[in-house]
Amino acid sequence: TQAVTPTVHTLLGHAKITQAVTPTVHTLLGHAKITQAVTPTVHTLLGHAKITQAVTPTVHTLLGHAKITQAVTPTVHTLLGHAKITQAVTPTVHTLLGHATITQAVTPTVHTLLGHATITQAVTPTVHTLLGHATITQAVTPTVHTLLGHATITQAVTPTVHTLLGHATITQAVTPTVHTLLG
Repeated sequence: TQAVTPTVHTLLGHAKITQAVTPTVHTLLGHAKITQAVTPTVHTLLGHAKITQAVTPTVHTLLGHAKITQAVTPTVHTLLGHAKITQAVTPTVHTLLGHATITQAVTPTVHTLLGHATITQAVTPTVHTLLGHATITQAVTPTVHTLLGHATITQAVTPTVHTLLGHATITQAVTPTVHTLLG
């Protein structure tokens, strides 16, 4: 749980996180449980931890590199269910073998591979990715591109998208356009 502009990179438990206020991060295979207050930086590799932090963080890492420093407007990259996410306020991220559960407030962009999804959404989306699985709830004018079951989707209000290895279930409100290939 963090306040403004974190950046998270995860790869098989690899996590690079920049966060500003009181985030909590849990990652497994590269397990990291992190509660920190102000602008910490953490580097861990195979349990190796180099930590520069400002106020009362707690970090647990196991088999996994974690670099954590976050302030405003987070960006998340995950592989094996690759996700690139830019979000504005109060995201929460849980990663497990590329699994990412993300709640974000304003104008995130998400790219996922293995069921590739490029998503631009405006308000309060929630994204779950696991080996390319993406469950996305977004509020205004998202655009979604997915590969392996390629889907190009432009929709206007409150769509919900579930993708799993190219599987796409899409519920949308206004004027979507969908192109799918390989399903």
